[in-house]
Amino acid sequence: MLQDKCNEFEFNEKIKNNEDNRQRRLYYLGCYLMEKSTKINEYLKIANIFKNISNYKNSKELAERCLLIAENLRKNTIYNFAVQKMKYDTINNYKIAISKLETIPNWRDAKEKTSICKNRLEKLIAKKEAKEARKKTAIKILKISPIVFAIFLILLFTVIIPATKYKKAMEHYEMREYDEAIEIFESLGRYRDSKTKIKKCIYGIGMEHLKSSEYEEAISIFESLNGFEDSETKIKECIYGIGMEHLKSSEYEEAISIFESLNGFEDSEIQIKNCRYGIAIRYYCEDVDYEKAIELFEELDGYKDSEIKIKRCKYYMAILLCKEGKYEEALQRFETFGDYYETENYILRCKYNIALNYYNNGEYQKSFDILKEIKKYKEYTLEITELKYCIAQEYYKAECYEEAKQIFDSIIKYENSKYYYEMCLKKLN
Repeated sequence: MLQDKCNEFEFNEKIKNNEDNRQRRLYYLGCYLMEKSTKINEYLKIANIFKNISNYKNSKELAERCLLIAENLRKNTIYNFAVQKMKYDTINNYKIAISKLETIPNWRDAKEKTSICKNRLEKLIAKKEAKEARKKTAIKILKISPIVFAIFLILLFTVIIPATKYKKAMEHYEMREYDEAIEIFESLGRYRDSKTKIKKCIYGIGMEHLKSSEYEEAISIFESLNGFEDSETKIKECIYGIGMEHLKSSEYEEAISIFESLNGFEDSEIQIKNCRYGIAIRYYCEDVDYEKAIELFEELDGYKDSEIKIKRCKYYMAILLCKEGKYEEALQRFETFGDYYETENYILRCKYNIALNYYNNGEYQKSFDILKEIKKYKEYTLEITELKYCIAQEYYKAECYEEAKQIFDSIIKYENSKYYYEMCLKKLN
C-alpha cells in the first residue's frame, strides 16, 4: 500500500515537472517571437501562446501587449492605405479613403484626413457636375440651330476660352508661378492686359533673383524690361548688392569702383568710405605700411576712428625707428605723443641709446647730460661714476685742471681719481 502511494507521488511529480518545462519553453518562445515579429497575424498567434500559459510569470500582460500591438498595426495599415488613396485625385479614391478612415476615427490624424477627403470629394463632385452641365448645355445649343451654334463658337473662342485662360494665368501669377503664367499670357496675344502681365511676371522673376542675391541674373532680367515700373531702380539695387558682396569679401578696390558707378544711390557714398577705411586698415595691419595707412586715414577726414588710427600709425612708426636704431628721429616723434601708451618708456629708451652712442663715440659730457635725466630707466647699465671719470680725464688732457679737479674730487674713491686730483692741485699751484 505504501509502495503504491510512493509510485503515485513520483508520477505526479513527473507530470508537474513536465508541465513546468512546457510553460517555460512556450514563454521564452513567445518572448523571442515578439522581438522578431512585424505582422498582425504573428502577434495574434503569439498572444495565444501566452494565453495558454497565462499563470506563468507575466504571460497574461504579454498576451495583452501582443493584442495591443496587433490592433495598432491593423489601424496603421488601414491609415496608410487611406493616405495612399488620397494621393490620387479621384472621386472613387476619396470615397475609399473616407470609408477606411471612418473605421479608425481616433487613430493619429484620421479625423483631419477624413475632413480633407470630404472637402476634396465635394469639389471633385461639383467640378464633375459642372462639366456635365456644360456638356448638356452644348448639346442643347447644337440642337437649337446652326446659327446659334456658330454664335456660340465665336463666343467660345473670343470670350469664354480667353477669359478662362486669363483667369488661370492670374492664378499662376498670384502663386508666383511666373513661367507658367507667362506661357498662358503669351498664348492670349492682345487679350486684355496680357502684354503688361507678361512684363509683371518677368519683373517678378527678377525680384526673386534679387531676393536670392543672384544679382547678375536679376540685372539681365530687369534690363530686358526697358524701364518697366521701377526696374531701373532695381538694377541699381542689384549693382549695390554686388558692391556689398565685394566689400564683405574685403575686395575693396572692386567695391569702390561699383559704388562710385551708382552716383550716390542709397548709402553708396558711406560704403565707399567703408571700403577706403578697409584699405587703410589693410596697410595698417597686414602690410605694415604706416605712411600709406596715414595717408588714407587722413583722406577719410575723421570717419569712424580714423583719427585714432592715424595717431597709432605714427606711434608704431616711431617704434620702428627705435628698433632700426634711429633714436634721434624716434625721440622727436615720441615727444609729440604725451602720455600715449608706453611713450614715456620709449622716450627713456631712445635717450638712453643716444647717450650710449655718445659714450661709444667718446662724447662723454653729452652722454652724461642725458643720463642725468633718465636715472629711472630700467635698462640703465652705464655708470654715472664711470662717465664722470671719463669726462674728468678729457678735461685733464685738455689742461682744464680746475674742472677736472672738481670732478675727480666728487669721485675721489673711484680707481685712481685721487692721483689725478692731486696732480690737478699741483698743476694749479
